[in-house]
Amino acid sequence: MQLALTTTLNATFDDAVERTRTALSEQGFGILTEIDMKAALEAKLDEDLEDYLILGACNPTLANRAVGVMRGIGLLLPCTSSCAPIPPRRTPSSSMR
Repeated sequence: MQLALTTTLNATFDDAVERTRTALSEQGFGILTEIDMKAALEAKLDEDLEDYLILGACNPTLANRAVGVMRGIGLLLPCTSSCAPIPPRRTPSSSMR
């Protein structure tokens, strides 16, 4: 079972992040959280990681419908999308299925 819907963009990391934000917005999702994994792991563990960003996105209409069907679905909210580069100049953008 695949957990994610993924598309690989022929783009820089920054461009892929912007395109992911745009695609989410076009589908009615707003960005609630943003986690810079590179900065977090560097600060907490002194580990060097490539660019890696996790976006927490929410479509209020879909979230309301999901919570109405199954209260426990909140464990999976907000929906997450991630971007992490693959050299040279390719960046997968993934969202929870």
